[in-house]
Amino acid sequence: MSYPILTIIAHPYCVQSKSFQFNEIEEYEDLFEKYFELQGTEEYQFDLIDADETASELWNILKVSQYNLSQFFEIYDSGEFDMLEPLLKFKICIQHFGMDVEKALETYQDVCLYEGTPEEYAEEVINDSMNIPSFLENYIDYEKYAHDMECNGEIIHFEDEGYVLTNAHGI
Repeated sequence: MSYPILTIIAHPYCVQSKSFQFNEIEEYEDLFEKYFELQGTEEYQFDLIDADETASELWNILKVSQYNLSQFFEIYDSGEFDMLEPLLKFKICIQHFGMDVEKALETYQDVCLYEGTPEEYAEEVINDSMNIPSFLENYIDYEKYAHDMECNGEIIHFEDEGYVLTNAHGI
């Protein structure tokens, strides 16, 4: 499969060997064989030169190396992570919970995210689960309730992404 916006450069660890660019796994495998036969080069470091947002984020999550390059292409080809939220869930499984890629692929769909702040989530939880009379609404401290949920490990706030993980105990 040829990708419209995906260029990777392979830098050999051997300084006498040449770098090469590719944009699909088959092209890499062909060039790897060619340079192995010509120069005996078998170890490369990769840099992502040009990519769409999904490929770039996936590249960073997987910390692509020669060891998992084919896995990167396999996951990217699957199309599972064309949207931001599934990719964020996958990232949380790997980077926050320390899962390996296979476990993260099995688990990421179980991650529940709320777009907003912990305080907004706390307010929604209370309002959805209880019928609060209007004269009591000003007495509820959503910030403290959200803080308690964070301290108890019920939720995790990913501030940079603008999401709250709402089922932290279930992952």
